[in-house]
Amino acid sequence: MSDAWEPRTLKAELLHPFACPRSEQPVLPQQLLRDVEHACSRPLIWLDAAAGSGKTTLAHAYANLRERPCLWLVCDERDQSPAASAEGLLQGLAALCGELPSQLPQPAQADLANPRDYWGRLFAAAAARLPQRALLVLDDIDKPGHAPHLVALLEDGLTRLPPGCNAMALSRLPAPPAMAVLRSRGLAAALDAQALAFGPEDILALARLRGHADLAPKALEFLRQASWGWAAGLALLLDQPRVQAGLVPVEALDDYFSLEVVRRLPPDMLPWLCELARVGEITPALAQGLHPERGGGALLDGLWRNHCFVARRAGGEAYALHPMFCDFLRRHALRVLGARQLCEMDRRIAAVLWAQGREDEAAAMLARQGLFSDLVQRLPSVFPDWLRGEPLRRARQWMQPRPQQQGQPHPWQECWIGLGRLGQAPAEARAALQRAFMAFAEEGDGVGEVVALTGIVETIINQWGDFHALDRWIPELDRLLDAGLSLPEDVALRAQVALFMAMMYRQPGHAGLPALAAAMHRIAERCAHEPLRAYAAAQLLLYQSWWRGDMVAARLVFELAPGPDADARPVPAALIAWTVAQSVYQGLMHGEPADAMALLDSGLALGWRSEVHAWDSLLLGQSLWCCLSTGKLAEARAFARRMARSLRPGRHLDHSYYHHLGSILALHEGDHPAMRAHAQAALRCARDAGVPWAEGIVLCAVARAQALHGDASAARLSLDEAEALASRIRSDTVHFDVLLARLELGLGQTGTPDPDDTLRRWMVLWCRSGFTNFPWWRDAVVAAQCAKALAHGIEPEFVRKIIRARRLQPPPDAPVPPSWQLPVEIRVLGPFGIEIDGRAIAASGKTPKKPLELLKLLVALGGQACKTRLAEVLWPHLDDIAAQQVLRVTLHRLRNLVGHDGIVCLAGRVSIDEHRCRVDLLGMFRDLASLEQAPGQQADLLFDLLARHAAGVFPGEPEAGWAADVRHQLRARLSACLHARTQACAAAAQWEDLAACCERGLAFDAHDAAFHHGLIQACLELGRPREARDAYLRCVELLPNQADLPLAALCARLGGTPPSARPISL
Repeated sequence: MSDAWEPRTLKAELLHPFACPRSEQPVLPQQLLRDVEHACSRPLIWLDAAAGSGKTTLAHAYANLRERPCLWLVCDERDQSPAASAEGLLQGLAALCGELPSQLPQPAQADLANPRDYWGRLFAAAAARLPQRALLVLDDIDKPGHAPHLVALLEDGLTRLPPGCNAMALSRLPAPPAMAVLRSRGLAAALDAQALAFGPEDILALARLRGHADLAPKALEFLRQASWGWAAGLALLLDQPRVQAGLVPVEALDDYFSLEVVRRLPPDMLPWLCELARVGEITPALAQGLHPERGGGALLDGLWRNHCFVARRAGGEAYALHPMFCDFLRRHALRVLGARQLCEMDRRIAAVLWAQGREDEAAAMLARQGLFSDLVQRLPSVFPDWLRGEPLRRARQWMQPRPQQQGQPHPWQECWIGLGRLGQAPAEARAALQRAFMAFAEEGDGVGEVVALTGIVETIINQWGDFHALDRWIPELDRLLDAGLSLPEDVALRAQVALFMAMMYRQPGHAGLPALAAAMHRIAERCAHEPLRAYAAAQLLLYQSWWRGDMVAARLVFELAPGPDADARPVPAALIAWTVAQSVYQGLMHGEPADAMALLDSGLALGWRSEVHAWDSLLLGQSLWCCLSTGKLAEARAFARRMARSLRPGRHLDHSYYHHLGSILALHEGDHPAMRAHAQAALRCARDAGVPWAEGIVLCAVARAQALHGDASAARLSLDEAEALASRIRSDTVHFDVLLARLELGLGQTGTPDPDDTLRRWMVLWCRSGFTNFPWWRDAVVAAQCAKALAHGIEPEFVRKIIRARRLQPPPDAPVPPSWQLPVEIRVLGPFGIEIDGRAIAASGKTPKKPLELLKLLVALGGQACKTRLAEVLWPHLDDIAAQQVLRVTLHRLRNLVGHDGIVCLAGRVSIDEHRCRVDLLGMFRDLASLEQAPGQQADLLFDLLARHAAGVFPGEPEAGWAADVRHQLRARLSACLHARTQACAAAAQWEDLAACCERGLAFDAHDAAFHHGLIQACLELGRPREARDAYLRCVELLPNQADLPLAALCARLGGTPPSARPISL
């Protein structure tokens, strides 16, 4: 051993290790003293603990307390030499024994090579000379390391001390393996290093000793947690004038650790420890992840065993640095590395923590360094409303500003606060998001700018009030999305949805909107995030149906994005939005109000359950609209009252929608003043909202109200303004509404007074759009326009489709147009048949015969007859009462077959409602009556009737007298019309027409002489002698009694040119 101890007063230290006043005696736990006493039953005592743990204090205090003669030997690096150790130990033992060193065995050169025998001889010689109860202390025995000659000293020297004498080895390193053997043989004992830790009572006693008698409980708890009972740390903390939580002698602690710990560490160990100090709980996996080349688990275990201020959890699963040492390492890292490199270190550590599933610690580390951009990238989503349950709780914990946070919140924290308040407090959310956006712009954080802008746009839309504010943000968001930024998928998709909504509501004429609509379709079709998919689909469905009026495109959205699965637990707001869009498609624009009402009921219920009420007014408005579409005015009024109660101040678009629907309801109720008031209020609110589409729709309501109050010029101006707006925003729905209003009010476009042109444009637009319902739907108005369209041949197929889909009744004040699609079609000209809604009813064996016979008879009698007449014809063998009973049953069966609305029973008469049933024979009767008004001037109608008659009248009833009567009547009337037509042609010298009419007449009745004579005359006048001769020969053949007419002699003398002849008297 070295002579490092020589400058000290040897005798004083040997006799009185701590010759100090009684009041300054160190505080030692009583249990620890008892442990030392128990260990002294064995020659050798080993105590290893961290620097400053009180090993030296314990040995001095014990020797002093028990008044044991003590030799204190301090080891250092020079003791790695056996010669130096032997010389120091020889001198110390000689001094302790009161002898000269020369009187003890001297080491020979051979002993230095193998000192084991020498130690035995030395201690055997000294044993008899040592004072009783002598204590030999070897302090810092770890400094030379576990040198072989020192291990031999423990095994073969110190274990030979006489009874009552002890050797105590103090070390910062664990005992060498030889100590285990000695302990098993009862020659050595080891003290637990944990026994040196101060408990609460020991801390209080030490505090009183250091002048802090009135230590507060909080201060005591601070001392305990900060020091872990470490003696040196407590001493430094109590050395301060005041002891309070958080007050630490930083400089003193840094000096202590620098001198006592850092100097003894390998050079490459300190940076690694500085990294570990950034983490609370250190696992072998973390240490390995930070530096795979070091073998993290083994290194951690070595630090713990070597008392390098590393604590190990039971089982070795995790480790922790001493709080004071950890703080020192953090301060050291900050001094050496600087804030920038320290930030990068934390970023790298956080990445390892996150990869190992320690997200909370990683997030706290990133937040502590203000690395919120990194933290945001690791969140499941940056949007709080897309998170639920535990992910949302953890994200809130990570992103919320902390009480101890200095200065303003980080931009991402501001952004998170704003995004979390989107639905509940849009105004507050927008303020936070705008601050975040400005900060992001200064930092050049493109992702943050996009997220903040997305939230800002959504707050404006969620407020449903003043959409003018979007004009500032649409260009910014459009620019950022086109800048090629590397955006997370959820951010990019949600930003596209936000930009699409902003343009749809505020700038529907924007050139980029069609491309965004295509992007929305892709999101609705492919996006894996269910809430976003539902929300995008809802907005796109509204755009295609309400804004553009393209029901073909809307149907694709509806089919490809059928809405979120109930098991997916989507965001309620997205599900409600999808419910609204579905109701628009199915009910208001697709003619299915019953399905729409069911959807709306579910949407209202979901809103109340989830406390999401932003869509309440729209849901109630849609319900009101459905009731209007089905004519349920009482229910519509009830929904209007509920909608009025749901309105909130500042939501201009809700107010506009309410007043718009109020104007429609007032029109249905005939309350024109209320209609005007609602329309004007709706226009004011629409302009306050700044939504062009709503303004265009409402202008049509204003025009209707103005026209009904007699101000046609103002109504025309309103419609012109609405049409110009429709062209600017490319909205077919507004354009459609404008054209419908013009047709209803008789107000053509300025410079285009032709109403037929307006009707054609309206029908073409309607056909292209494909919807079957609209806000101002009224059956009578639409039926009148459809009748005009059919009369002019405008989109006849589409018109018939609408008539069939909406079961429209033809206008009651005019004949049913022939091409009007009625629910029931009955044919008696040609084969008998019935079609109901375009579906033929086969006359099979299962079809009841008597009801069909009753139907035919009713047709034969002109579509109406008294019940008595019908009973007499069909059941002549029954008495009146029985016949009426059978008739009643048969009528019931017939009405079940063709519909109760088609067969009307009133005041003892039965009739066919020709606004529900089309009967070809009854139509023929009407046309024939019209022809008989001017039979000589309607050739096309005459020939059409002849063609219809040629199919046969009741051909399936050859024996029925009532059928024969009809056939005879029709034949006589048609023959009279033919004769009138031939006379008119002959009188007007219209020889071609006369020839054609006579040809048709001969086809109708070949035995009518007048048709033969007329044909002969026409051929002669037209210079066709051969055709005249053929007509004459046919006449002679069919009518031999006509051969002696003067015309016959004339025809016999026919040459090349026919003579002029006067008209034939028929």
